Amino acid sequence: MRLGPGDAIGDRGVATVTPVSGGITLRNLIVTGPAGSAATVVRHRLPGSTELELRGSLPLRGRPYAQNASVDNPTLYYVRALKSALVAEGIAVSGAAVDIDDVSPAPSHDGLTPILTHQSDPLSVLATTMMKLSQNQYAEALLKTAGGGTVEGGRAAVKAALQQWNIDPAGLMLADGSGLSRYNYITPETMVAVLRHVDRDERLRATYESTLPVAGKDGTLENRMRGTAAEGRALVKTGSMTAARSVAGYARTADGTLVAFAIIANNFDNSSAAINAATDDIIVRLSSYRSR
Repeated sequence: MRLGPGDAIGDRGVATVTPVSGGITLRNLIVTGPAGSAATVVRHRLPGSTELELRGSLPLRGRPYAQNASVDNPTLYYVRALKSALVAEGIAVSGAAVDIDDVSPAPSHDGLTPILTHQSDPLSVLATTMMKLSQNQYAEALLKTAGGGTVEGGRAAVKAALQQWNIDPAGLMLADGSGLSRYNYITPETMVAVLRHVDRDERLRATYESTLPVAGKDGTLENRMRGTAAEGRALVKTGSMTAARSVAGYARTADGTLVAFAIIANNFDNSSAAINAATDDIIVRLSSYRSR
């Protein structure tokens, strides 16, 4: 989605979704607030619904920015987008795009000839999409791939890596790859230990750091910490669920020292905007810090 303010205070904000055939219908209730006011957009969608409701305020003359939105049926989203792309290239495709799970009886693949074999991008490219855009499907697939195709194997692979790095795996309970399960737990100490290890490993440092959202510049941080000491200097992965907000990454202090940090807030009785503002302020202070 791309979100932006209207032309005057009180006007309806602008909200568009791409691709149009992606299966999401927007109900745009965003209003335009005074210039310099906070951007507060809240999203709501009922389970199983394709309608995404947007409420809140965007400041007048504020820069439009992008946000990701999940789809209810990823398979249907993909085949609809594929059909639209084929038709746009002049390839005739008849019938509606459907989820194979909704086809009964399931079609047989016997005797079929593949017309295309696709080799994915390398992990460094996939990880950039996963981290900067917080792409949950990529993260889920990565865990399974690391474990030979299963979540159980992925958990074992993560535990083995932590042990190899001399990090106590007791600080992590891993239920899935996306982090959406309420049964995922990690201590800030464990997260910082992972960040420190990666930064000290010449094979991992540059590639990993290039995947992280940059404060005030791109990814999930495109619209946060702009115009502060953290802009362009803090590399931070964000995480968010209802009553849960977290940030972890690196901040370069005013005197050039690289600091690894992790901040996790759970079960808070406050607005998510207030929690984000607090964590952003901490990151800005880290970026402004001078040891002398």
